[in-house]
Amino acid sequence: MAGAVEATKSHDGVLSYQFYVSHDGKTFHGVESFRDEAAMGAHMAALGSNLDGLFALLENMEVTVLGEVADELKAGMAPFNPSFAGPLAGFTL
Repeated sequence: MAGAVEATKSHDGVLSYQFYVSHDGKTFHGVESFRDEAAMGAHMAALGSNLDGLFALLENMEVTVLGEVADELKAGMAPFNPSFAGPLAGFTL
């Protein structure tokens, strides 16, 4: 995990890359934010096979992607069986 975090620091367009674990160590949460879809795609390509090792550690993983995502990026995430939610309302400062 630390390797992925360190590597991601150099990825252009990554706005936030944070991970949390519950007190009992059974629930894992990752929050990633990107400037745009191009930054998200570049990040996914750069991590490549490193993702396999990370996700192999997690059981019963659920992935939810928030925001608009191009079909090409959705296809790249297909192995993780994500759910997608589009924007409804709100703002970011």
